Amino acid sequence: MARFFIFEVLKPHQQGRIRAFTDPEQGASTEGYHVIQSKAAIGSGGLFCKGVFNGTQTQLAYIPEQSTDFVFTIIGEELGFIGAGLVLVVFAFLILRLVNLGMNAGSAAPRLFMAGVTGIFLTHLLINVGMTVGLLPVVGIPLPFVSYGGSALLANSVLLALAQWGARWSANHDGTSYAIVDTSTGCEVPRICARRNNGEAIAARELNLKPLNGSAS
Repeated sequence: MARFFIFEVLKPHQQGRIRAFTDPEQGASTEGYHVIQSKAAIGSGGLFCKGVFNGTQTQLAYIPEQSTDFVFTIIGEELGFIGAGLVLVVFAFLILRLVNLGMNAGSAAPRLFMAGVTGIFLTHLLINVGMTVGLLPVVGIPLPFVSYGGSALLANSVLLALAQWGARWSANHDGTSYAIVDTSTGCEVPRICARRNNGEAIAARELNLKPLNGSAS
């Protein structure tokens, strides 16, 4: 089944990427060139780096697409293992922060949105770093907030802005539905119970609200 998918469904350049992933030396001058040069550059960076703008592989343009898809290669060579590790620590902090915001959300909508944003950033990070060190096939996935490109930077910034907005909205609403009863018509108008600044829900009696889904919290 896998053989049928590779040779009958995938296009020739996609098949080449699979071959380069399994045996990059076989296509050292074609499909495997990116991976071989990237691993050589990251390995030459060592523990303490070669210094900014002092990388031989990157500064001599041996690394294709080094400002976009293979930007982590520059980090590994010119900033070394320690610099690359610090970049990964920053991404880990960002992802854990998004997970924490999602877990503390008061309703399902912001939780699901936080999960989606976290999944996008985590997937981009794992694929981009994985392909530069030869752990995953080469694909055109940028490193968020690091790779060159205005559209990716704008999209990632919008995602973070929406995540922050969702966290603030969730902090000010507990998700309990109430209804304001119009005494003239008898109609109930649904509302969301707001929170005070200290996080406690405003009591229904203070707002003259009638709970729709249980007693007021």
